[in-house]
Amino acid sequence: MKKQVTIGIAATLLAGTVSFVVAGPSGGKPLRKADVLPAYEIVNSVRNIGFAPATQAIRRGPYYVLHAFDRHGIKVRVVADAQLGDIV
Repeated sequence: MKKQVTIGIAATLLAGTVSFVVAGPSGGKPLRKADVLPAYEIVNSVRNIGFAPATQAIRRGPYYVLHAFDRHGIKVRVVADAQLGDIV
């Protein structure tokens, strides 16, 4: 059961990431610093959905990337939209 949940979470995160990467950044324009949320807000969003951040959020283009532990103690990679803060 635990393995199925992990696979489901990983598949969901991967599918979301792929769709956003294919779509590209908003309108194809580079994001300005003023358009991007600060890293601590991304970390707070990750905590609010039940993950325990293991690293700081690092900006990679239009996204923030960090590692976190889920409710079962499994380490996952979390990708968040830098402009909206949505976990993708």
